[in-house]
Amino acid sequence: MNRATPSAWAACCRRDCKPGVVPFPRGRDEGSQKKDMFVLGNFIAAVADIIDIALKIYMWIIVIRAVLSWVHPDPYNPIVRLLYQVTEPLMAFVRRWIPLRGMGIDFSPMIILLAIFFLQRFLVPSLIQLSYYFR
Repeated sequence: MNRATPSAWAACCRRDCKPGVVPFPRGRDEGSQKKDMFVLGNFIAAVADIIDIALKIYMWIIVIRAVLSWVHPDPYNPIVRLLYQVTEPLMAFVRRWIPLRGMGIDFSPMIILLAIFFLQRFLVPSLIQLSYYFR
C-alpha cells in the first residue's frame, strides 16, 4: 500500500506541520483505481441503452415509411417530409450498394431492418457485457 504511516499523519496534525503538506502520497493505489472504473462501466452501459433506444426509434421510422409508401401520402405534409428526410440518406446508400431494381419491390427497408436487428442483438449486448467488466 502507498499510504503513510499513522505516525506521519499524527506529525502532520501537530501545529508545527507546514501548510499544504499532505501525509499521503499523491499517487493512487490499486483500490482507488478499481473504484473509479465503475464510472466507465456505467458510462458504457448508458451509451448501450441510448444506442438501443435510438435503434428502436429508427426501426419504427423505417416501418412507418414503408407503410406510407403503400398509400402514397401528400408529399408536402411536414410529417411525411420529416420521415423521408430522416430515412432517405440510409435507404439511398443501401439502394446504391444493393441494386435490386426491376423487381418492383424496394428491399432497402428490409435490409436496414435486418441491420438494425443485428446491431441490437450484437452491439448492444456486447457493450453491456463490457460495462460489467469495468464494474
